[in-house]
Amino acid sequence: MANEKMNEIRAEIDKIDHKIMRLLSLRREQSLAMGKIKKELQLPIKDSAREEVVLDKVSSYAKDSNLDINLIRQIFTLLIADSVALQEKELGDN
Repeated sequence: MANEKMNEIRAEIDKIDHKIMRLLSLRREQSLAMGKIKKELQLPIKDSAREEVVLDKVSSYAKDSNLDINLIRQIFTLLIADSVALQEKELGDN
């Protein structure tokens, strides 16, 4: 019985992981679209002020959701770095 329940929970976690992967892919698509606009407007790819706004916002969401704020900030710092790297790779550094 316990093994069956563990397998059910693992299957649910796998579904959640798949959803997370889809959302990460969508985030990258939007990041690339943003990079194209920045290039058109001759704006720099890296925007430290915006990055801090994002980190503050997700920290607040983490607190409200009873998640580890430091972990969430680390994850989003990585996501932001990935967005910057993607934009630089695809569009060149402005």
